[in-house]
Amino acid sequence: MRRCPYCGRLNASGDFVCYNCENPLAWTPEEGNEAHLSGSLSRPRLEGCWDDGPSRGRSRSRIERIRRTPSLLQLFVYGLVRKALFLFLSIGLFFTMALLAIWLTYDNFFVALLVVGVFLIAVLFALYYPDIRLSRRHGSKMIVASFLSNLTILAIITPLILLYLYRRGYVSGIDFLLFPLTGMTTLLLMLGAFASWLASRGDRK
Repeated sequence: MRRCPYCGRLNASGDFVCYNCENPLAWTPEEGNEAHLSGSLSRPRLEGCWDDGPSRGRSRSRIERIRRTPSLLQLFVYGLVRKALFLFLSIGLFFTMALLAIWLTYDNFFVALLVVGVFLIAVLFALYYPDIRLSRRHGSKMIVASFLSNLTILAIITPLILLYLYRRGYVSGIDFLLFPLTGMTTLLLMLGAFASWLASRGDRK
């Protein structure tokens, strides 16, 4: 068995290219061998594997992407920016559908319920889709970044919603909301971390 030096997957002894990341294995020793690679060992040229063309460019780009793995802070910023953009688009979608519903029918309960449902789906998409995309590309490190970015967004949005409800007179205090808010926040954070964990187990693209 040969272990790929780029992704760590085990390959058969007769393989010359890793089945997972398609990088060459010609200079990789078999598992259990005592041989060590010297720093002066040159990279061999394999017939059909390193021909000039698009395949060579793709292999090199994958190697460079593996070497340039983002840090936890970079993943946090990437996810936060994408989620903020998607949330902004979700709010725009909500107001557009609300205005359309008011124009069509003002007091239809089912239309109002449909608008709220579409808005909630758009918010969940905005929170979790960036995490899934980044987790498939960068692995399990994105789980922590997803948790932190979701926590930051909820810490900013939740007080604003409570302040709006309080000023409009819909709530007189937040004591009775502490338990449901805590439960909902915990559920959203756990769902985000679980989605990132599931996505990180798949093959990276």
